[in-house]
Amino acid sequence: MPKTAAARRPMYGITRVDHERSRTHAWRVTIQRQGKVHVGHFSDGVFGSKPKALAAAKKYRDGLLSKFPPLTRKEYCSILRRNNRSGLAGVSYHAEVIETERGPVERRFWIARLPLQPWRTKLVKFSIAKYGAEEAFRRAVKARMDALEGLSGTFDPASADKPGRAQRQ
Repeated sequence: MPKTAAARRPMYGITRVDHERSRTHAWRVTIQRQGKVHVGHFSDGVFGSKPKALAAAKKYRDGLLSKFPPLTRKEYCSILRRNNRSGLAGVSYHAEVIETERGPVERRFWIARLPLQPWRTKLVKFSIAKYGAEEAFRRAVKARMDALEGLSGTFDPASADKPGRAQRQ
């Protein structure tokens, strides 16, 4: 069973605020779910000590995570973006002109973006010249749906598997 973000990273969603000038010493919890940011502020003075404030912050964070669990990878990959024109996330139309020995040739196809592992995808193209527009689209949709069925786990935007990110300890 996969560990939660809090279990993998004990300080997940928790940051320390120490500002001498305003005499602010506290732990801040910030968790974002489905476009809404949930914030909690846990002052050392109110809770009696830095460790007690941290314990309260972790309890609050864990409550938020149980009330608002992270999206599954399948749910995340199914989010329809504003610029989508096909009506299905991960399926798009593409046309390009390539130069050949006989002059420019237009190639048109439907693309299915197949999620493999976190932050990696495979593009599969279905030629309209080969299959026709409707069949190329149908094949792209089927490839996308088949790929989504194979997804498991939760979406973690801070995943260490993301290219360009250092491994977290």
